[in-house]
This record gives sequence, structure tokens and C-alpha cells, in this order.
Amino acid sequence: MANIHDVAQLAGVSIKTVSRVINNEPSIKDTTRAKVEAAIKKLDYRPHAGARAMRSSKSGIIGMITGVLSAATHDPLESGLSAMHLVRAVQEGCRRDGRILMIADSPGSSEEVAELLRKFQSHRVEGVIYAADYHQQVLFPHSENFPLVLANCFDAMQTPAVVPDDAQGQEIATRYLIEQGHRRLAYIGLPDNMVASRLRLNGFLKGCREGGLDDRAIIWRQTKEFEPWTPFADLQAILDELLTRAEPPTAFCFGNDLMAMRAMAYFKEKGVRIPDDISVIGYDNDEMLIRHMEHALTTVTLPYREIGLEAYRCLDGILQGKHDANADQPRRIESELIRRDTVSHI
Repeated sequence: MANIHDVAQLAGVSIKTVSRVINNEPSIKDTTRAKVEAAIKKLDYRPHAGARAMRSSKSGIIGMITGVLSAATHDPLESGLSAMHLVRAVQEGCRRDGRILMIADSPGSSEEVAELLRKFQSHRVEGVIYAADYHQQVLFPHSENFPLVLANCFDAMQTPAVVPDDAQGQEIATRYLIEQGHRRLAYIGLPDNMVASRLRLNGFLKGCREGGLDDRAIIWRQTKEFEPWTPFADLQAILDELLTRAEPPTAFCFGNDLMAMRAMAYFKEKGVRIPDDISVIGYDNDEMLIRHMEHALTTVTLPYREIGLEAYRCLDGILQGKHDANADQPRRIESELIRRDTVSHI
């Protein structure tokens, strides 16, 4: 493999001159530049990336801290693998722009993430994207001079952030049910200590209100805080309560696709037909789960790919010195309703 000495010898110039041509420095004669470039091409010489980074103060490396892997369970149907689309989207941006993506997995403790940020900075990483495994508020002490973008999370320090628009997603699901003629709706959400749960409930209530539903025709419940070994432990009790009402709901919105899958198994045990007797909408569009369901689930996308792409665009803008007037507000990415087989028209 050719080195810079070989190039200098073939071009008949000094090593310093070759270096000046490689770094596109001014005051190089056109004839000299042409000889060096011809030698580089003939020898297929490739300058050392690390040396160029030291001279240019840019490494071409983007860091990413994610809890996607740490948060995964041993059961692939419950591991949240859809969030990997976020990581892939950032990788796609780096590959397109000739950058290298350096990934560190972390369960998300403030101290560990702060330490990883310091390590990334010491390794000349240009900027970092932190991607949470679910929509949440975080607190990571970090240098204001080190570019950081938050994905699927936000903080109170006005750090640039990209999050899903959970309220909008639940609202479009609710409106769809109303358009299909449903007038008695139920929303069973994630635990109320979760940011997404509160936002989705707001979206459900807004959709019902703007759809002209009577308050007495809508019901909402939120499951208890998760225990790793018994998620949605109170789901069956909630369903028992709602199905034994004099006028039970004709359609249910669930906090995520996993909850919807478990509810549909319960409905089948009770002889309740989907969608003939009850319509069901999930949330996430977790394809790993949906492919194992008896009925193709109508659901709302959790736009991980779009969040990853926007987080990368945001970081790229910061690195290029572009000012964003709305940088102090989280960028909300809208969701899409995926219509499948679990909603009927009545």
C-alpha cells in the first residue's frame, strides 16, 4: 500500500508539499498540484483519516447513546425492537454524508450517560444523539459546547429534541373510530406516570370532544405502573369491568400493540368476536408483534425512523452552524394510522 513518501517521490516534491495539496492549502502552483494529484491517483494513495482529522479539527464521527439494546427483553415479541429503526435512520444519515457512527449502549442512568458524553468528547466525536427507548423526560449534565440532540425524549434545559406527537396519534385513531360509526369508546392506556400515556389520553379526549361524543359514552382507564414480570397485570380486571356494563364500549383504544394483543386473546376467551362485536386499535405498529396476531391489528405508527432522521438532520445543522429559531422547543413528529382488520363499520 502506497504511503505519502511514495507520492512525494513519484511527484518529485517534498512530503510537506504533498501534505499541503491533500489539505487543499492555498499558494500551491497549479503545475505542482497537478503532479501531486496525478501521483496520488496512480498510486491509489488514501490519506490517513485520523491524521486529516487532527489537522482539520473534525473527526467525521457522530456518537450515539441508546438504551434500545439494554431495554430489550429475552422475548423478541416484547423487546421493543421497532426502536431499532431509529438507530438505523441515524446510521443512514451518517453513511450518506460520509460520517462514522459510534454507538454506546446504556440503560439510561444520568451518571452513566454523562460519563459516556465525556468519553465521546475525548475521542473527538463531533456531536452526539441520545435515543431513549420510550418517550420520557431526561436529565443529563453535559457541556453546552458539545453538540447534543435528544431523540424520543426531552429535558428541561432546552436541549434540541425530537419526540413523537403522541396526542396527535391518539386523536387520529379516535376520529377514525367515530367515522366508522362508533359512539361508545374506551381508552385503556399505559401507566399515568409515562409521558406518552398522558399525551395520548389528551388526544383521545380531544378526538371524542371534537367528534361530538357525549361524556357518558366515553371511558378511560390507565394501567398500573409496570412490574417487569407482570406488565398490564390489571388489564383483565379493567376489561371485566367494562364488558359487564349495561352498554359496553363498541371500540377500544389500547396504549400499545402488546396490550391490544393480550386484550384480543382475552376477548376470544370470552367469545367476543373481533371486529364484529368489538373493534380494537393499538399503538406503535410493532410489526414483530402484529405478524403473530390472529387478526391484523389496526394501529398507529410510532415514527421511530422519522425521529431518527430528524434527530440526525438537527445535529447536522448544529455542526454546520445553522441557526434554528425553534431549537428550544421539541420537534414533534406526527404519526400515521394503519388501517387493517380489527375495526368494523357500524
